[in-house]
Amino acid sequence: METNSSEALDQKDQFVHLTVAKFIHENGLKLHMLPVTMATAARIYHQFFSSCKLDDFDPYLIATTCMYLAGKVEEQHLKLRDVITVCHRALRRSEPLLEIDESYWRLRQTVVDTELLVVRMLQFKLVFEHPHKYFFCYLRTLSDWLDDAVLHRVPVREAAWGFLCDYHLSPICLHHKSQHLAIAAFYLALECYGVQVPFDELADKKWWQVLDEDVTLEIIQKIIAELIHFYAVETTVDSTSRFRGSGMHTCIVIE
Repeated sequence: METNSSEALDQKDQFVHLTVAKFIHENGLKLHMLPVTMATAARIYHQFFSSCKLDDFDPYLIATTCMYLAGKVEEQHLKLRDVITVCHRALRRSEPLLEIDESYWRLRQTVVDTELLVVRMLQFKLVFEHPHKYFFCYLRTLSDWLDDAVLHRVPVREAAWGFLCDYHLSPICLHHKSQHLAIAAFYLALECYGVQVPFDELADKKWWQVLDEDVTLEIIQKIIAELIHFYAVETTVDSTSRFRGSGMHTCIVIE
């Protein structure tokens, strides 16, 4: 039975954005992009589609453009040729490597034009405060509170870092304060491994309140619930209707 409910359509859109955000991360690693640069690319992508319809743009073209643009924003120089080549190869594995020919130059011009479109849509607001700096600050504090043996035995740091990176697979990164995102990552990691901060129950404030006075348990649980929801999106979308992408269009009109 076919359904056309808005909820189902929203879920399919979520799956598309999840898939394309993974595309940004995977190809960002191939390009040796720094974690903050990849986070900026993902945020630009999600910010763009927060005000644009998915049906109106090729998400992989937007993603490729966001990766190149993020390199400029974070002052990590990325050659446009390298970005295009890596992304094109990821989308069209069965085809020969992209040659420097007329097709390449059309695609290159498309990315350049799309860059201008993205910048305009974001009203030139391309600088973001990421949770990464808070993550490392909070990690030092938690490391002082937790026993060294626990940190060596249980991968709390690695799990929390993984959750922090996963925030950028969805628009979660747009809707919460960076401090709260970092705290929620540690909270979830500690919960997953059953690790408790010593004397937390006896203290006047919970450990997360010490790190940030504005955060509440409700906020933390809301962030975690949203993250878990996006983990479930990939498995709940009907495999027959999954998005496969068009492989970057080679033309775009900017008015």
